Amino acid sequence: MKQALTTLMMLAGIWTLCTGGVSVGMTGAVHQKVQELKDKVTKDKISKSIPIIDSITASATSVSTGGVITVTCVAHDPLGQPLQYAWSANTGSVQGTGATVTYTAPGTPQQSTVTCTVSNGTNAASARVSVYVGVGMLKWKYQTGGAVSSPAIGDDGTIYVWSSDGRLHAITPQGIQKWEVMTGVSGSQFNDPMIDDQGVIYIGGNHNLYAINPSGTIKWQLNLGDNTATPSLGRDGTIYVGNTTSHNLFAINPSTGGIIWSTTVNMRGSQSLCVIGKDGNIIISGDNVIYAGIYSYDTNGSRKWNLCKYQGYTFAIGKEGTIISLSGAVDAIDPSNGTIKWSTTTYAMGCAAVDNGAIYFCGSCGYSFDAFTGVMFWQTVLSGYTYNTTPLLGDNDKVYLSRDTILFCLDSRTGLVEWQYLVDNRLSSPSIDSSGTVYIGSSDGNLYAIQGGACWRIPHGQNSNMIGVTPVGLNNREDSHELDSTEFLG
Repeated sequence: MKQALTTLMMLAGIWTLCTGGVSVGMTGAVHQKVQELKDKVTKDKISKSIPIIDSITASATSVSTGGVITVTCVAHDPLGQPLQYAWSANTGSVQGTGATVTYTAPGTPQQSTVTCTVSNGTNAASARVSVYVGVGMLKWKYQTGGAVSSPAIGDDGTIYVWSSDGRLHAITPQGIQKWEVMTGVSGSQFNDPMIDDQGVIYIGGNHNLYAINPSGTIKWQLNLGDNTATPSLGRDGTIYVGNTTSHNLFAINPSTGGIIWSTTVNMRGSQSLCVIGKDGNIIISGDNVIYAGIYSYDTNGSRKWNLCKYQGYTFAIGKEGTIISLSGAVDAIDPSNGTIKWSTTTYAMGCAAVDNGAIYFCGSCGYSFDAFTGVMFWQTVLSGYTYNTTPLLGDNDKVYLSRDTILFCLDSRTGLVEWQYLVDNRLSSPSIDSSGTVYIGSSDGNLYAIQGGACWRIPHGQNSNMIGVTPVGLNNREDSHELDSTEFLG
């Protein structure tokens, strides 16, 4: 066709030249034919023109069930023709017809696909983007040589985890190893790292307590003669730790590793971990053979009170200082004298988290109770079995619960599951950084980094399980969620 058009244009030019530029009938016919061929070429180009999609992006790659995000398609036509946009989704719904639309997620967790078809009236092109609905998105995972503890996060974002092969690992927020150090703490004795306000990491187990500098060098180690529980940090920086067979509670100088004082407590096995109350006193559980005991000591090692309660050994501290003990049931204890304010018979395991007057914990379900009265706010049936893990609270009305092999994100106001993430083996308690990345260890040997949502930043590098500090929320909340750390067995 191009060759025919070129020939006609040449003939038209020659004829005009030969007639001295005088227009004749034949010349008009040639010009008409030329125009017809030009129109045909244009139509042929248009018929073969296909829109080009430059990009299709979602404002978020994961969204809670029932949540709303925007999706944008950037496209152009090679001939500059106007474009029309048609949208569809395999689940959920799309609102709008232009280059940017809103997508409303379905009410159940799944992976959804949003598709945009761009047309110029003759031809069309399509592109799609995946959106994870109610499913946490894996950023990366870090492989260790053994089952992984609950993470602790430093002020610079470094993640510290202990693995059951005896190594303490320091990992960047990008999942890259900074260093690892052999501690000698190995096997099934599972303890979580704790960080003080100088960035020193403490890890206990077997017979020793280790203090490790942020550079990965060992600052000191202290032989306590028996298996040690996860240490706790006092208000003045003193380290408190118990050993689990000799039943002693130690106060330790963080600079030198020297013992300040020790006292005997009939502690209940390796799960006998202490918390630091609002008044600075140390709360610890014990076992007097027939009944478990809850004990309060001042910072000089003198016992203030004790309460005998069957199997009472994990604690959280409420805003006003009330001790929330999980002992198969839930008890609220007055920190001044050890009397019970209220109690429920709801089955509870692990440790509670307390925030804004609400208590969150796991048992046969996920639960939230009024911290002042013990009245239930909600309960949510969750799959999996509950181990000794601690919930994590967010300033975006989220609570994160690990249950067996599943990490759940719930709406803290209603208990509705927003997303979940499944692994192959048991999970530790979660921790979270200021970017909203959730970190959690597993018995499969991995540390998982999962994109969650903005959450509280724990000061002094404490992880969400550590106690003895008052976390300050990004929204300047005055309430705290000081938590007890509990043992996680690989």
